Amino acid sequence: MENAQYSTVRNSPASRASDDAQGWSVATFTPVKTTSLRLVLDPPTAEGVTFGLAVAEWGVHAAESTPDPEPTPDPDPTPDPEPSVGKSRLESAINAAGSVQQANFTPNSWKAFSEAMGNAQKVYADESATQDQVDAAIKQLEEAQQTLVKKADTTELKTVLDQAQGVSGDLYTEASAKKLAEAVDAASKVLNDENATQADADAAVKQLTEAIAGLELKPAPKPDDDKTDPKPNAKPGNKPVSKSEVSAAISSTGSNVIGIAVVGMIVLLTGAAIMLTRRNRD
Repeated sequence: MENAQYSTVRNSPASRASDDAQGWSVATFTPVKTTSLRLVLDPPTAEGVTFGLAVAEWGVHAAESTPDPEPTPDPDPTPDPEPSVGKSRLESAINAAGSVQQANFTPNSWKAFSEAMGNAQKVYADESATQDQVDAAIKQLEEAQQTLVKKADTTELKTVLDQAQGVSGDLYTEASAKKLAEAVDAASKVLNDENATQADADAAVKQLTEAIAGLELKPAPKPDDDKTDPKPNAKPGNKPVSKSEVSAAISSTGSNVIGIAVVGMIVLLTGAAIMLTRRNRD
C-alpha cells in the first residue's frame, strides 16, 4: 500500500486481542477511491523458523469523502473554418455545354440537357452552394450532354420514299403491293417524327428498298383465239367486212357519184345549145 504507515500490535495467536491493546494493527495511507481491498499476509521468520500468521478479524473503516467538484467544462473550441467550395470544374462544364447546337438533336434528349444546364447555372450563381451540390450539378450536366441523340439524316429516306410513292400498285400482285404500301406508311411516319434516330431512318430505307425489289407483276391476260366476231344479224356464210374494206367502198361510191353528175351537166348544156341554134334559124 503506497505511502502507508503501520502500527503493529503483537497478540497471542491463541487468544483474541485484549481490550487495552485493541488487537488492531493500524495502517494509515494516502486516501484512494476503490471498490475492493485485498489483504496479503507474509509470515515472519527468525533463525530459520517460520512463525504462524493468522487474522482473527479484519476491519475497514471508510471515511466520508468530500465529493469532487464538478469539472469545469472546456471552453468551446473555435470551429474550423468552412472549406472553400471549388466551382472551376462546374464553370468548365457549363462553357463546354454552351457550344452545343439544339438544331442537331432530338427534342426529347434536348429537354433533359436543357434542364441540367439550367440547374448547373443556378448552382454556380448560388454563393451558399455546398461542394456536394456543385459536384452533383457537374455530374448531371455531363451525363445529359453524353446522352444527347442526334437527329436523323433523312436525305436518302426522302429519295427512296419518292420512288416508292411513284409505283403504280395496280400493275403488281396484291401481296407484293401490300408490302410496299406498308413500307411507305412506316417510312412516312419516320420522316415526320422529330425524335426519329438515324437507326430508325436506316431501317425505313431498308424496308422500302426490299419492298420495291420484291414487287411482282400481275400475269398478262391470255389472247383470244377468234378476234373477229360476226354481227348478230349477219347471215350465215357472209364474210365479215373489215374497216379498210368499208373505207374503200365509200371512196369508190363517192367517185361514181361525181362522175354521174359531170355527165349530167354535159347533157344539159348540149341540149340548151341545140335549142338556141334552132331558134336562130327560124
